[in-house]
Amino acid sequence: MKIQFFSPHPDDVELFCGGSFLHHLAENHQMQTVQLTRGENGTILSRNKGGKLAQIRTHELLNYYTPLNIDVAWLDLPDGEITVTEDNIDKVRSIIATYKPDIIYLPESIAEESRYQHPDHFASGKLVEKALEENSSTPLLRYYHSKTERINKVIDISEQYKNTIKALKYHRSQYKITASPPFLLYRVGYNERKAKRALGQSYGYAAAEGFREVPSQGF
Repeated sequence: MKIQFFSPHPDDVELFCGGSFLHHLAENHQMQTVQLTRGENGTILSRNKGGKLAQIRTHELLNYYTPLNIDVAWLDLPDGEITVTEDNIDKVRSIIATYKPDIIYLPESIAEESRYQHPDHFASGKLVEKALEENSSTPLLRYYHSKTERINKVIDISEQYKNTIKALKYHRSQYKITASPPFLLYRVGYNERKAKRALGQSYGYAAAEGFREVPSQGF
């Protein structure tokens, strides 16, 4: 099975579906992460934004993925300014057509159905949807950070849970005081760990990740 993860910023897969990522890895599925940006604006200090931070965050991500033999594709869209344009749709359409995934993990595209409010995430989800409108590929879509009431697919990540915490630590630049206050990755990571434990317990697991799953036909 071929699995494709769309990540607006270099840490998003680890934050929101890192357990499912490790679950598919353990199942020996073929996997690719599509990084829409390099997270060059993931800081509150203007002097640190841009190419320097992009290099740091690229290095952090590859330190995690390279030993796992995970294919990484970069679209190099501007961090904080992802837009749904024909050019960007074409880029996403091309990468889906080339990879031909069976399942795509993508950010929730509808603000009202998301528990994480970030315009880059909504735009990323919409780019995938638009790309599939004129694409022969018909993968199953799993939207991450959807509100609990919209979840219809749950993956037991009890065995992967501890390693999801370790995976986040690769993105160490986002733990620093120079990252978005109050330490973006720490705060969001804490909330996600809490949500995963709570969801898991409601299904009799130690931890779980939930998704809004829909077929891509009709986009």
